Amino acid sequence: MKKLAFLRPSLLLLYAVIVSCAPLSLPSKAPEIAPSASVAGAPEQEAAVTRAARLHQEAAEFYERGSYLQAATLAEEAVKIREHLLGPTHPDVAATLNILGQSLHQLAQIPQARAVHERALRIREQAYGGAHPSVAESLTNLARVLTSSGDFSGARRLLERALQIREARLGQNHPDVAVTLMYLAMVRGLQMNLEDALKHQARAVQIFDQATGARIADHAMALASYGTILGRTGDFARARPLIERALQMQEQALGPSHPDVARTLDSLADLVAKMGDWRDALPLAERALRIREASYGPDHVEVAASLNTVGRLQWHRGDLTTAVRQFQQALQIVEKSVGPMHPVVAANLLDLGEVRRQMGDLATARKMFERAIAIQEHVYGGAHPDLAVSLSRLARVQGQLGEQDKAKTVLRKALEIREQVLGPAHPDVALSLHDLAKLYQASNDLTEARSLYERGRQIYLTMGHVNEDLDEVTMAKLSRRGMSLLRDYALLLATMAGQAKGDRTAHSAAYDGFIVAEQARGWSVQVALAKAVARHASGEGEELQLARAVEDLRRRRQALWTQLNEIYGSAVERRNPQEVAEVKDKLQQIQRSLELQLKQLEVAFPRYADLALPKPADIRTVRDKLRPHEALVSYFTLEDRLQIWLVQNGRERRSTSRAHSNCIGF
Repeated sequence: MKKLAFLRPSLLLLYAVIVSCAPLSLPSKAPEIAPSASVAGAPEQEAAVTRAARLHQEAAEFYERGSYLQAATLAEEAVKIREHLLGPTHPDVAATLNILGQSLHQLAQIPQARAVHERALRIREQAYGGAHPSVAESLTNLARVLTSSGDFSGARRLLERALQIREARLGQNHPDVAVTLMYLAMVRGLQMNLEDALKHQARAVQIFDQATGARIADHAMALASYGTILGRTGDFARARPLIERALQMQEQALGPSHPDVARTLDSLADLVAKMGDWRDALPLAERALRIREASYGPDHVEVAASLNTVGRLQWHRGDLTTAVRQFQQALQIVEKSVGPMHPVVAANLLDLGEVRRQMGDLATARKMFERAIAIQEHVYGGAHPDLAVSLSRLARVQGQLGEQDKAKTVLRKALEIREQVLGPAHPDVALSLHDLAKLYQASNDLTEARSLYERGRQIYLTMGHVNEDLDEVTMAKLSRRGMSLLRDYALLLATMAGQAKGDRTAHSAAYDGFIVAEQARGWSVQVALAKAVARHASGEGEELQLARAVEDLRRRRQALWTQLNEIYGSAVERRNPQEVAEVKDKLQQIQRSLELQLKQLEVAFPRYADLALPKPADIRTVRDKLRPHEALVSYFTLEDRLQIWLVQNGRERRSTSRAHSNCIGF
């Protein structure tokens, strides 16, 4: 499968695992008191047992409602009573420790949560042996805490052991199996094995979809996580319905102000932003921030997650001052919550450092990037995509400070990491290629720079095929990701064509420059035109009608997505429930119709998908399509020059104009 993702792939998942909910196991009957633990008369004992059971139940209910501080307080009291009555190693003590540990985890008290879950695991292993479902539950919960601590390898080992136990004792399709699969998928995603992550999360969602009595919070979390991972692969058309479905389930079952709703809003905002709709994403993130501040107060790690998301959206809108303020507040919170050496701290340092760099504060940016690198090397070792991001940003600062050789060395290391972990055709590899190409171009090694730019250009071309199910407008927004590389590449080729007049290098540079210019200024236009051509090529009958219907449904779906962005970003009390229901119903109908029409079109006209996603036209292709007395004049504006290509059938000539224009004839 294609392994495609985008910059900083792990931060949302890191926050998700730190603060994600997990199911609670409630005893079906009151605990039995060990004779040796009897310290009072029977009535007092019975009253204490009843009180402990009630506290346990109330703690679980507060946890389910997202009131984690109240849950922790009640669970602590229940633990004390049960320890006194039953002894410190009784299984019912472990059951209440389970609630306490998860509540502390939600409150971002990571060391305390780890100690509580380790104790619960020891009690259960001693009481039940090593292969009991209760042991699997403790293993899963402890693995979540290890993930929050940055120990992804340790978490994976515990989750794989828990999965074996649950599959053996509960069956392959039990909801508890899906819970462990869900967290295992998150961990594999953090380890950047997206293939495993997608496989595990898809299976978890399938189990939840088919199970009766599955916990809605878990089902929704699996859907949102699956959508988030798909979004990291660039498969936005499949990602959005999953995240949206999770949000609808949570709002209906848990209420519009539940912390789980905020997490899913953050995921949706991140996806919408990746699709190029920064303006639509901001209200979603701001609503998530309001929910979290109301639920937890201002100093919780979930609030930091929302501050980070809002800060990134403000940054991309050009409001650097607000972004810095949000990032600084988020950094203070996460350092206090998870300690100074956690991957989330490094991720926040990266954002804050990059904004500082863009504001011209290179010294501060450099310190932040170097600190992020130290954290990531400590946690991940030598090869992780997040480390490559930090190295790339450090190299930019080094380049701006004139340390070209150091910057090249650092960027080569970042490129090697990305190629090793993500594969050679990953969009993040294109980012490293672009940065490295600019350095070689600045040092006048134009041949090496050209090779690097060309590799990056080819990678961006592949992104369109992953998202062929999106409409033309959204495709145009996605194509902007590679625009900076393409414009820099076009300028390099124009320089080479001008410096080496008349020789083979100049000719090939001009030839390649035409392709790059087409991709840079109008690939999205080419896609729209090609889809029109594809519709025309499909004929006048059923195929043409199907092709038109598919494109129309895609545009209508995008319009409804935009409408839902506005709805989900607004306060619930301002919504019109009937309008929301109508929009959701329309969206479901359109999605079903689109899937049906695509299947029919694939059967009736198999070549449609290929025709609708062309490669940018080259000069030879254009020349061969022209008649003897026809010509194509193509213009492309760069910062310091205007390029003009004159393409004619059967003739080839080349000339260079004066001043800042290149006129090239073929």
